[in-house]
Amino acid sequence: MKNGFMFALLAFFTQVAVAEIQVTEAWAKESIPGTNTSALFATLYNTTRKPTELVKVVVEGVDKAELHTHNEQDGMMQMRRVDAIDIGARATVALAPGGFHVMLFQLKAPLKAGTDLAVEFHFSNGEQVAAVAKVVNPHQAGEHQHHH
Repeated sequence: MKNGFMFALLAFFTQVAVAEIQVTEAWAKESIPGTNTSALFATLYNTTRKPTELVKVVVEGVDKAELHTHNEQDGMMQMRRVDAIDIGARATVALAPGGFHVMLFQLKAPLKAGTDLAVEFHFSNGEQVAAVAKVVNPHQAGEHQHHH
Protein backbone atom coordinates (compact mmCIF):
# COMPACT_ATOMS: atom_id res chain seq x y z
CA MET A 1 0.00 0.00 0.00
CA LYS A 2 2.83 2.35 0.90
CA ASN A 3 4.54 1.82 -2.48
CA GLY A 4 1.31 2.59 -4.34
CA PHE A 5 0.91 5.88 -2.47
CA MET A 6 4.54 6.86 -3.17
CA PHE A 7 4.13 6.00 -6.85
CA ALA A 8 0.96 8.12 -7.07
CA LEU A 9 2.68 10.99 -5.29
CA LEU A 10 5.70 10.78 -7.59
CA ALA A 11 3.45 10.65 -10.66
CA PHE A 12 1.56 13.73 -9.43
CA PHE A 13 4.73 15.77 -8.87
CA THR A 14 6.20 14.62 -12.19
CA GLN A 15 3.08 15.84 -13.98
CA VAL A 16 3.19 19.18 -12.15
CA ALA A 17 6.85 19.67 -13.04
CA VAL A 18 6.26 18.81 -16.68
CA ALA A 19 3.17 21.00 -17.09
CA GLU A 20 4.64 24.44 -16.35
CA ILE A 21 3.53 25.70 -19.76
CA GLN A 22 0.25 24.37 -21.11
CA VAL A 23 -0.40 24.39 -24.85
CA THR A 24 -4.02 24.09 -25.96
CA GLU A 25 -6.14 24.73 -29.05
CA ALA A 26 -3.25 24.20 -31.49
CA TRP A 27 -4.25 24.46 -35.14
CA ALA A 28 -2.71 25.26 -38.52
CA LYS A 29 -4.21 26.70 -41.68
CA GLU A 30 -4.60 24.38 -44.62
CA SER A 31 -1.99 25.42 -47.19
CA ILE A 32 -3.18 27.22 -50.30
CA PRO A 33 -2.63 25.10 -53.44
CA GLY A 34 0.60 26.11 -55.18
CA THR A 35 2.22 27.48 -52.02
CA ASN A 36 4.52 25.89 -49.46
CA THR A 37 3.66 28.14 -46.49
CA SER A 38 1.08 28.15 -43.73
CA ALA A 39 0.54 29.51 -40.23
CA LEU A 40 0.19 27.84 -36.82
CA PHE A 41 -1.81 29.06 -33.83
CA ALA A 42 -2.30 27.93 -30.22
CA THR A 43 -3.03 29.13 -26.70
CA LEU A 44 -0.11 29.14 -24.25
CA TYR A 45 -0.63 29.31 -20.49
CA ASN A 46 2.24 29.82 -18.04
CA THR A 47 1.20 28.14 -14.77
CA THR A 48 4.25 29.43 -12.87
CA ARG A 49 5.12 32.62 -11.03
CA LYS A 50 8.09 33.21 -13.34
CA PRO A 51 7.81 34.77 -16.80
CA THR A 52 9.22 32.85 -19.73
CA GLU A 53 9.39 33.23 -23.50
CA LEU A 54 8.44 31.08 -26.45
CA VAL A 55 11.73 30.98 -28.36
CA LYS A 56 11.32 28.25 -30.98
CA VAL A 57 8.73 25.97 -32.56
CA VAL A 58 9.55 22.75 -34.40
CA VAL A 59 6.84 21.33 -36.68
CA GLU A 60 6.79 17.91 -38.33
CA GLY A 61 7.15 18.18 -42.11
CA VAL A 62 8.21 21.84 -42.03
CA ASP A 63 11.78 22.96 -42.72
CA LYS A 64 11.43 26.43 -41.18
CA ALA A 65 9.09 27.80 -38.49
CA GLU A 66 9.39 31.47 -37.44
CA LEU A 67 7.70 33.44 -34.66
CA HIS A 68 5.81 36.42 -36.10
CA THR A 69 3.51 39.23 -35.09
CA HIS A 70 1.34 41.77 -36.87
CA ASN A 71 1.65 45.47 -36.26
CA GLU A 72 0.23 48.57 -37.87
CA GLN A 73 2.62 50.93 -39.60
CA ASP A 74 1.42 53.97 -41.56
CA GLY A 75 -2.12 52.59 -41.58
CA MET A 76 -1.04 49.25 -43.02
CA MET A 77 -0.91 45.93 -41.20
CA GLN A 78 2.51 44.34 -41.52
CA MET A 79 3.83 40.99 -40.43
CA ARG A 80 7.27 40.91 -38.84
CA ARG A 81 9.50 38.24 -37.37
CA VAL A 82 10.22 38.29 -33.61
CA ASP A 83 12.95 36.46 -31.70
CA ALA A 84 10.68 35.46 -28.81
CA ILE A 85 7.14 35.86 -27.46
CA ASP A 86 6.88 36.89 -23.81
CA ILE A 87 4.61 34.86 -21.56
CA GLY A 88 4.19 36.53 -18.19
CA ALA A 89 3.80 34.78 -14.86
CA ARG A 90 0.43 33.02 -14.69
CA ALA A 91 -0.43 34.58 -18.05
CA THR A 92 -2.13 33.32 -21.18
CA VAL A 93 -0.90 34.28 -24.64
CA ALA A 94 -2.99 33.52 -27.70
CA LEU A 95 -1.20 32.80 -30.95
CA ALA A 96 -4.03 33.90 -33.24
CA PRO A 97 -4.69 35.37 -36.69
CA GLY A 98 -3.87 39.09 -36.66
CA GLY A 99 -1.47 38.75 -33.69
CA PHE A 100 1.37 36.52 -32.61
CA HIS A 101 1.62 33.33 -34.67
CA VAL A 102 4.09 30.84 -36.12
CA MET A 103 4.79 31.10 -39.84
CA LEU A 104 5.55 27.77 -41.49
CA PHE A 105 7.87 27.87 -44.50
CA GLN A 106 9.15 25.20 -46.87
CA LEU A 107 6.42 22.64 -46.22
CA LYS A 108 7.56 19.19 -47.32
CA ALA A 109 3.97 18.41 -48.39
CA PRO A 110 0.75 20.46 -48.57
CA LEU A 111 -1.20 20.74 -45.32
CA LYS A 112 -4.65 19.22 -45.80
CA ALA A 113 -7.67 19.96 -43.61
CA GLY A 114 -8.52 17.07 -41.29
CA THR A 115 -4.91 15.99 -40.74
CA ASP A 116 -2.74 16.44 -37.65
CA LEU A 117 0.71 17.98 -37.21
CA ALA A 118 3.18 17.11 -34.46
CA VAL A 119 4.50 20.34 -32.91
CA GLU A 120 7.09 21.02 -30.24
CA PHE A 121 7.16 24.39 -28.45
CA HIS A 122 10.50 25.45 -26.88
CA PHE A 123 10.63 27.97 -24.03
CA SER A 124 13.43 30.08 -22.52
CA ASN A 125 13.07 28.24 -19.19
CA GLY A 126 14.27 25.08 -20.95
CA GLU A 127 10.85 23.47 -21.17
CA GLN A 128 9.74 21.74 -24.35
CA VAL A 129 6.06 20.97 -24.80
CA ALA A 130 4.75 18.57 -27.45
CA ALA A 131 1.32 19.21 -28.96
CA VAL A 132 -0.82 18.09 -31.87
CA ALA A 133 -2.17 20.78 -34.18
CA LYS A 134 -5.29 20.13 -36.26
CA VAL A 135 -5.07 21.35 -39.84
CA VAL A 136 -8.22 23.28 -40.75
CA ASN A 137 -9.61 25.23 -43.65
CA PRO A 138 -10.22 28.59 -41.92
CA HIS A 139 -13.10 29.44 -44.26
CA GLN A 140 -14.93 26.17 -43.53
CA ALA A 141 -14.17 26.48 -39.81
CA GLY A 142 -15.69 29.97 -39.81
CA GLU A 143 -18.77 28.81 -41.68
CA HIS A 144 -19.14 25.86 -39.31
CA GLN A 145 -19.08 28.14 -36.29
CA HIS A 146 -21.81 30.34 -37.75
CA HIS A 147 -24.21 27.39 -38.08
CA HIS A 148 -24.29 26.74 -34.31
